[in-house]
Amino acid sequence: MGKMHAKLINSLTQPMALAKIDKGIIERVNFNFSGNDYECGGKLLLLYQDLKISLLKKNVSENKYNKWAFPSLAANLMILHSKPGIRIPAPDLFGLILTAICIKPFST
Repeated sequence: MGKMHAKLINSLTQPMALAKIDKGIIERVNFNFSGNDYECGGKLLLLYQDLKISLLKKNVSENKYNKWAFPSLAANLMILHSKPGIRIPAPDLFGLILTAICIKPFST
């Protein structure tokens, strides 16, 4: 898979990770997950440029997603100040995705 606009994977990130990608370019994705009905684990490598995300919370009564402002700001600060090569254990799919986003900026 080549370069792509990061917004194109929002159909996956919104329901599975409660995260919306506002802008950015995905350079490369590698993953290896395994799991069952209750948990999952694995590795995810996401190389990106100029990424900005919004963390979401689901409004069940209106059946839509709302932006979670403060956590979104914190996540974008983590992305901005991320350092390649740091590995943080992540207990679930959201953690795996957020960990990969926060530690692997793409630099040319």
